[in-house]
Amino acid sequence: MQTNLYAAARACLEACAPDDKLALTRATAAQWRDGKLLRESDGPIEPIDEPGRPSTPKLVAPRDLPMRKLGTDEGRAAFIHSLAHIEFNAINLAWDAVYRFREMPPAFYGDWIRVADEEAYHFALLRKRLRALGHEYGDFDAHNGLWEMAQKTAFDPLVRMALVPRVLEARIRSVMPNRRMYWESYFATRSAMSRSVRDGFAICVISEVSIRTRPTRCCWKNTYKEI
Repeated sequence: MQTNLYAAARACLEACAPDDKLALTRATAAQWRDGKLLRESDGPIEPIDEPGRPSTPKLVAPRDLPMRKLGTDEGRAAFIHSLAHIEFNAINLAWDAVYRFREMPPAFYGDWIRVADEEAYHFALLRKRLRALGHEYGDFDAHNGLWEMAQKTAFDPLVRMALVPRVLEARIRSVMPNRRMYWESYFATRSAMSRSVRDGFAICVISEVSIRTRPTRCCWKNTYKEI
């Protein structure tokens, strides 16, 4: 088990299998909470062209993603899959922020580690529902827009925080409140299992509000305030 924060973050980032990434994320977050990770640079910051992820889903341009109606089983599964894909990407984005931006205040790393841990929890919730619908993460195509922007903003934490969490991720999730109302009304007529799914979906929506703002308070090396 790693004792260096940056090495641990990279290990989480490079894990390909979802179960491995979730387990490493939980373990690393626990290590941080217990004060067992040291913030000592273990070498140069290396560029990461692609984060660890499974061989599927197939990544395509956003314009090539098919539109599916939520009134069909496949449409509902595809919608949940798209949310799961956002959460999986968010785990990688959080660990990349920890690994890439050195000499930041401890609160910066604590916030991003907490984000990774929470996003892992959200991914697990959504994947559980996806499996209940007879699908697995990777069954539907997805796009890589968030990571592509992460690559373009790797040179500056301020630019990264401004453009990725507060613009791109927020824009993606901006449709959630209306979708949430749809899902609540839809699942209200279903079984107890569906009501539990509705509650899980609400957990993801509500917690994302603080996730989008809490860790973006960085400015420069020795400051940590709202942008």
